[in-house]
Amino acid sequence: LLYIEVTISSNSENGRTGIITFQTASQNNMIEMKELTISVSVNTITKIGMTHAGDTEIDTDYSTSTSFEILLTNQGNTEFEMRVFTSESIRGWVISISQQQDDKVCGEITDDEELLCTLDVGESVIIEVDVKPPHSSEVSDTFEFTFSAEPSESGLVGRKNMEFTINGEPEDVGIFEGLPGFTTALGIISMLGAAMLLNGRKKQ
Repeated sequence: LLYIEVTISSNSENGRTGIITFQTASQNNMIEMKELTISVSVNTITKIGMTHAGDTEIDTDYSTSTSFEILLTNQGNTEFEMRVFTSESIRGWVISISQQQDDKVCGEITDDEELLCTLDVGESVIIEVDVKPPHSSEVSDTFEFTFSAEPSESGLVGRKNMEFTINGEPEDVGIFEGLPGFTTALGIISMLGAAMLLNGRKKQ
């Protein structure tokens, strides 16, 4: 029994084809030659694995930022660069992304608010998505955004998406909760005035 291992060079171009021919014959009869032909095609696979262990929908108030950790893995058969980005920040919500490991496989954030990460076969990277709420808002708001990663060369063809939702509520401010800012300020001033008036009467 004979085992044959064929190794394709990592420098081989995607789409290249070739034919490998194996020939064998008995030492006692070189005339009877046996031949095996194998066709070889080089196909580059750039596949992204994307997982998130926690919830994709969070309830919070506007005093607290929310973070999500997403694991990206190169599930293809070659090293490749991927673009990592999110949908647009709107209505006062601000999204930022960063790599968590010390072993940097991603570059600095680009002008387009993207990360470019180069992963070897089977390699993974954890991306943290930090979402800051609109602190000055006084009404409830549901913010939905999309986290995306795609091979830089193929773009939409290999893109992976994950949807997240944050249900934001105004910060609890005690007895003035739910009141507009002007009304709250007026209420505080009125309470202080009443306290000063009572204090003055006691001294009399």
